[in-house]
Amino acid sequence: MASLASLFNNIGSIYHKQGKYPQALDYFHKSLAINQEFGVLGRVGVANNLNNIGSVYDSQGEYNRALDYYQQSLT
Repeated sequence: MASLASLFNNIGSIYHKQGKYPQALDYFHKSLAINQEFGVLGRVGVANNLNNIGSVYDSQGEYNRALDYYQQSLT
């Protein structure tokens, strides 16, 4: 399952780089859901996913939403 989360994250990153923000968010959220199932073991993945989601919102100019996800990634 962890490798699937990583694959989803990588696909999300490609979509983000292509400017396909809805698709990027979809894949980052899929990865996030998997990482959240791992509890403590998935914490690094969860933080990474939240940061990536924040980055997509940042790219779209949704700064308040981006900031919220960036802050969540710190906890």
